[in-house]
Amino acid sequence: MLTNKRQLLGLGLGLGAGLIASNAFAQGVAAEAPRGRKAIPHRKATTTVLFKAPKDKFINGVATSPQGLWIIEQKETGGANSTYHYKDGRPLEPASDLRETAWLMDDKGGVKKTVITEGRNTSGFAVGNNSLWVGCNSAGHNGVVQTSMDSKTVSHRQVPFGPPEDGGGIHGLDWHDGKLWIAALRLRAAVRIDPVTWNTELMLPFPTGFDRFHGCAYDASNDTMLVITGNNSTSYATGTPGIARLDAKTGNLVEVIDFAPNTCDPHGLTFHQGKLISCDAGLHPGWPLWDSPYAGAIFQINIA
Repeated sequence: MLTNKRQLLGLGLGLGAGLIASNAFAQGVAAEAPRGRKAIPHRKATTTVLFKAPKDKFINGVATSPQGLWIIEQKETGGANSTYHYKDGRPLEPASDLRETAWLMDDKGGVKKTVITEGRNTSGFAVGNNSLWVGCNSAGHNGVVQTSMDSKTVSHRQVPFGPPEDGGGIHGLDWHDGKLWIAALRLRAAVRIDPVTWNTELMLPFPTGFDRFHGCAYDASNDTMLVITGNNSTSYATGTPGIARLDAKTGNLVEVIDFAPNTCDPHGLTFHQGKLISCDAGLHPGWPLWDSPYAGAIFQINIA
């Protein structure tokens, strides 16, 4: 009962923050601010490719650690692979091995360590407490898989406030100050969870005006949460990625960062050695496979 009460309290706090955030941005990104409120400031971002991921791997998660930068692959299986097609019309073949691999990389893209996880359709990744935290986005295998550094599954737990067997998909994870942040699709919110007790401490609903959300990263320099945003698009040419910056205490939208033309397509997100890092998966819903000219790139985001 105590755990449930704490979860309900966290939900109430998060919903309160969500009302503030929604009211502050109810008219969408491009609309004028409501009377008496300041307009949401916009800035531009460019990208710098650091290195390419292992050949022909869809990378949909990046995570920082003292040992270096981690990346993790995504595989489309269970029929979902047929929704993705190459430019010549061929569907993506299902993976024969469902397990998904994470790699610890050096600054030049060399592999320092390999860990095999029970992640499925991984879309979100964090490293903390000597574990890999893998966000799954696959029907029947959603949730967060905690994996040890020797490739053993420690736990598999669900996003709170939903069915105990399936709390919905995940599009981003981040580790900050001993806590795990989850970009939860069903809740349309960034949720802060105690990774030991799995109690929910705070929920920041995503702002309105965006079609899709992806990776998330806590910015300790100003206590804000960054969440990758995007539009419903059919190709790299029609995509408009961005970042929404939320106050990590109130959930208020405080800034929108728009990606300049001809930049990488962001998926995962993390701060590593003071730099904002993302990955271009090469696999984007609605797009042909490898449609982005930067597919497979691990890159730095430069905010002007």
